[in-house]
Amino acid sequence: MKNKMNREILEGRLYDFDLTKKTVKNQASKYYGQEFWSGTIHIATDEAGLNVIPVHYTFVLPTFGNGKADSRFSAFEKITTENKAWVREGVGKENAEKIRLTPSGDLNDFYMVNDNRAVSAQRNEGGFITFIKELSPEGTSRNKFTYDMIINKVAIIEPKEGTDDVLHARIHGVIFNFKEAILPWDLIAYNPKAIEYFEGLGVSNANPIYTQVWGSIRNTTIKVEKEVENAWGEPMVEYSERTRREWVIEGSKPQLYDFTDEDRADLQKKIADRNVHLEEVKSSAIAYAENQKNAVPATPTPNTMSGPISNIPEGDFDDF
Repeated sequence: MKNKMNREILEGRLYDFDLTKKTVKNQASKYYGQEFWSGTIHIATDEAGLNVIPVHYTFVLPTFGNGKADSRFSAFEKITTENKAWVREGVGKENAEKIRLTPSGDLNDFYMVNDNRAVSAQRNEGGFITFIKELSPEGTSRNKFTYDMIINKVAIIEPKEGTDDVLHARIHGVIFNFKEAILPWDLIAYNPKAIEYFEGLGVSNANPIYTQVWGSIRNTTIKVEKEVENAWGEPMVEYSERTRREWVIEGSKPQLYDFTDEDRADLQKKIADRNVHLEEVKSSAIAYAENQKNAVPATPTPNTMSGPISNIPEGDFDDF
């Protein structure tokens, strides 16, 4: 497969950050003793500060493998030293650093040992950091993804009664990371014309389509209100918040890519590679959990993620 674009552009104000400088302690690693940064930058792509998108960085060293300086390392130094984030005390919107990020779509994958299941969450990963003086006009190029995608499922989602949901389509398939491995991926279509178009393609496991799509990332906080019955008086009202992050499709190329027999064979190999990797991560997570249990026998194991994070698919792709 020749078309494997996976590009995101995010522009706005530094809203917050959670960055940590560490030192590689594994003596078997070729990076032993070196400092590196990891963590998350939160960027507000709108003027109201309502669409705040996290971008994760896993392992940023001072230099690349070729010895050239990695500008992200010094960018993290600047961000953490100057502390010019929107929500930090004494900063606010007007004094927040203006930045442009170029991440890509990736997966935060881990294995739940207690639940015996793999979990995969879409996220924005890596890319360069540029400090800018002026922002593009809102609604233009501040928030955009472009993916080459193989689509094998289009599901029409009816709104649930009693919610603010609206009719939409969930478009499922795979995109590619920089290693050209497949990543299971979901997009959302709200535009009625987009829903009609993708539903009309008749995609399935036996009849996938290969195309380029683009759109924007919407990260919204939903406030939930719930009444709790009271045996002798007025009900108590509980409030909670949850975050909904969606990659909303806004366009696609009119001409589909050719999907040849060679492409199909390549996809099947990538599916097999992902399933093998899933088993490897599962084994690693179980071994990690066992080691932790044996090391601290008096501490119960919480029902949370166990083992190292690695890229694995959500479930098995044998029926793609």
